[in-house]
Amino acid sequence: MQKSAWPIIFLVVLAAHLLSIQQQFTLMASCTKPLLLLSLIAWFIKSTHHITGNFKQMILAALCLSLAGDVWLIFEKSNPSFFIFGLICFLAAHVFYALAFNRIRSDTAVAIKWWLAIFVAAFYFSLIYILFPHLGDMKIPVLIYGVVISIMLFVAIHFFFVKKPGSVFIVAGALLFITSDSLLAINKFYSPFLNASSYIMLTYAFAQYYIVKGVIQYLDAENKIDK
Repeated sequence: MQKSAWPIIFLVVLAAHLLSIQQQFTLMASCTKPLLLLSLIAWFIKSTHHITGNFKQMILAALCLSLAGDVWLIFEKSNPSFFIFGLICFLAAHVFYALAFNRIRSDTAVAIKWWLAIFVAAFYFSLIYILFPHLGDMKIPVLIYGVVISIMLFVAIHFFFVKKPGSVFIVAGALLFITSDSLLAINKFYSPFLNASSYIMLTYAFAQYYIVKGVIQYLDAENKIDK
């Protein structure tokens, strides 16, 4: 796998974005936020340009939908409806991630381990129990979104049993993703907390980073085998 400058660009943009959040540079934060996903998309495309297939397209769709979700959420304060649009984009992104991860699970002949659902369901219902009284009109959207991201996590943690390059990174990315979304939900609906935006963006950015890194490593290894 060739070295790429895009991960370094991503880290520089992330540092600039976190600084803009801390210093309340609103314009800088709005500009750097979409650049995070753009740098990851560029890295993914460059690293997998020689690879084709539905799996790659599903990952790319998830990344593009995440970028769209980020853009909608930037303008959330000017129009509360934009939060719903962003939520829909991220929900669709998680659907594509879940489908892509399940494709790998199936292709590597890893059986579905239903006992893992116990831990995922316990986390989901615990969080919903805390949030539910505070959700107001957002009850149904949040419940649906929570189910979808929980399914994504359930499929992703099967990578603990996929003995392929990149598997650990994909699991780490999925865990960070649900952590970021949980922090966002707690801060927005339950109780705002200090430096919430920084923690949410840090976990979110590295969630996407590790997923992209893991998928690139997996595809690169599989492409070498095919050759």
